[in-house]
Amino acid sequence: MTSRISSAPWGELDGKSVRLWSLSRQTSLGRMELQVAEYGATLQKVIVPDRNGWPVDVSLGHDSLAEYVASDAYFGAVLGRCAGRLRHGRITVDGTEHLLPLNEGAHHLHGGPIGFDRQVWIGAAMDDAIVLRRRSPAGDMGYPGQLDVEVRYSLAPTGELRIQMLARTNAPTVCNL
Repeated sequence: MTSRISSAPWGELDGKSVRLWSLSRQTSLGRMELQVAEYGATLQKVIVPDRNGWPVDVSLGHDSLAEYVASDAYFGAVLGRCAGRLRHGRITVDGTEHLLPLNEGAHHLHGGPIGFDRQVWIGAAMDDAIVLRRRSPAGDMGYPGQLDVEVRYSLAPTGELRIQMLARTNAPTVCNL
């Protein structure tokens, strides 16, 4: 019961090709499928069998890259560097205050105006999983330290959707994906 993984061009953004990755697997619940976009490392579709065994998409999202780019919703995307609202766009790390760009009134939300949800990630197939990576350099959206992030999407034989996130930094910083 191994996974089948493929990718296809999904569009282009700022001269970068964006791919849509698909993972399908026969599970104890039936045939399941994930679709993950390199834009925002977005879980774009989750297709599971309904009570009659028919495939149905249970995710909330858009059908095209253009719709994601035009939307202000965060449907299925990885948020970061810091998911949530940071009051007045201020964080203190090791005694140093950092001012972050404001994108929700007087506050910094979900990593700022160009957070991880608005970035093109690098996708790959690895060990029955779709793996997306990106590097956020020191100073990106005002955050200190370089941050390397990896997100792994997979389906267990039992039908569980697994999302694993790993982040490594070279300096003290804030990270809440």
